[in-house]
Amino acid sequence: ALPGAPAAKVLGPRIGTAGLRVAVSGPVAAGGPAEDGARAWRDGGGALSIDRAVLAWGPVTADAAGSFGLDAGLQPEGRAEVRVKGIDAVLQSAVAAGSMTAEEARAGRAVLTLLAPPQPGNGSELVVPVTLKNRTLVAGPFTLLRLPRISWPPAAASAKVVP
Repeated sequence: ALPGAPAAKVLGPRIGTAGLRVAVSGPVAAGGPAEDGARAWRDGGGALSIDRAVLAWGPVTADAAGSFGLDAGLQPEGRAEVRVKGIDAVLQSAVAAGSMTAEEARAGRAVLTLLAPPQPGNGSELVVPVTLKNRTLVAGPFTLLRLPRISWPPAAASAKVVP
């Protein structure tokens, strides 16, 4: 239950379903500097595979699948495909809740159509490729955000034992 969340006005106070199934593959180093372990994981073909992520909240259902790893600079990179249904209902709810005007909802729908044009046979489902590369998260043609650089702890900090 999320009664105080801003999205609760539009999507409702309860998330119906949320789930995540992931698999991590590759060598996992025990002990030693974190940077060395990350490099060994990357060089050994390490990957975090999202077999399925699901969310059902109010009129929205979404699922995603993808795979992520580390690039040459030991920063996360990868790609996923996200499928979202119920966007039109969310826009209508947002207008009814006073979170946006009807004009803003129409503009939002237009932008979403640019992001993922409707496909024959899938109704109002949006299928959006999401990529993370060079610390930049992109959905379709739109940059969503730039992530901070991961600074791996130096060897001395990684090896430090705390009672």
